[in-house]
Amino acid sequence: EGVVAVIEIGGSHNYPGHERLPSLVERVAQQFASYIEQHQSRMAFEALFRQSPDALLLVDAAGTVTRANARAAELFGAVRGYPLASVLDHTDALLGRIEATDAIYRRQATALDGHSFSAEVTTSATTVAGVVSAIISVRDLTDRHRAEEALKQSLQEKMTLVQEVHHRVKNNLQIISSLVSLQAEEIESDAVRAALQDTSNRIHSMALVHQRSEEH
Repeated sequence: EGVVAVIEIGGSHNYPGHERLPSLVERVAQQFASYIEQHQSRMAFEALFRQSPDALLLVDAAGTVTRANARAAELFGAVRGYPLASVLDHTDALLGRIEATDAIYRRQATALDGHSFSAEVTTSATTVAGVVSAIISVRDLTDRHRAEEALKQSLQEKMTLVQEVHHRVKNNLQIISSLVSLQAEEIESDAVRAALQDTSNRIHSMALVHQRSEEH
């Protein structure tokens, strides 16, 4: 945390074993550097644990919650000391992979007020005081599902609108085709009548295209 520690080690040249003093200083320096590195790692972990927007639960090998961050307290209440199964279903697969690589699951979670919600659960392993524990990250998917449902509804409305457009265009083209066909029957010239009938057939073909689009 920005603190500089100065270590002074003194010894007499007449002291037995004084020749080992440089190696002793080196060993102390290495141990102190290791301590600083571990301390910084712990501080980073603590900051991440406290400030994570997802609920984080530290779970021991027996499946008991040993720590929970603020977001977990909001979702599940005072869950420390309770089994993980009290807030998540199908926890056997989660706890059985404590020492495995990170994995992502979909689970049903039970909130503080008793309602159940879909959650994305991520598991990873960590070592605290020499004991391997699992970090269970729980992300509430309620807002995501609402957004997905809203998007699906909006897409369905647009598809319905497009089908309605195809339906109207198809009807208009069929009317035009019929009118052209009727007009062709009143024409005495074979060439003109054939041209009008060909035009009517082309318009009818365009109507069929819109009909297929409407059906699909």
